[in-house]
Amino acid sequence: MPDELFLISPVNDNFRRDVEVDDEDIVDPNEADALIQGEWLSLDAVSGKYTRHVDETKRGAHQVFTPKGDMGAQAIKKVAVIQLHEYEAETIVFDDGFAGAVGDPLTVGDIVLGGVAGTYCGLKAAAVGNIVYGVVTKLPADNNGKLRFMKSTQGVL
Repeated sequence: MPDELFLISPVNDNFRRDVEVDDEDIVDPNEADALIQGEWLSLDAVSGKYTRHVDETKRGAHQVFTPKGDMGAQAIKKVAVIQLHEYEAETIVFDDGFAGAVGDPLTVGDIVLGGVAGTYCGLKAAAVGNIVYGVVTKLPADNNGKLRFMKSTQGVL
């Protein structure tokens, strides 16, 4: 999947950090469930490592900046996440069933991507009680299939 994440905002304005993942197999590009750029991870309080599955009602999810197949990530078994500051980006890592509008709030959780359920963690429409991670700034139908959003943690919807 090319171009999973494209930052509209300057990349140097954001704080990126290499984090350990709870399942080292997801950094292997040959795995069927390999992590892709643009997915979201959250810190697991028990292991102290980042996990792919995010609870939509809890804070602390961060977007993966490392592209699939990155040799450095494979060597050190870590991926870079965008940890601090607001940014605008375009991504293909959003739920297949997304039917929102510009200005709608977004949360992060398990999604269906390309017809595959239960593997990916990405953006989807926020519901009452969800943490809001951003808002829609351009719809996929108007943007070559990519969802443009402004990332900014705004609290609970």
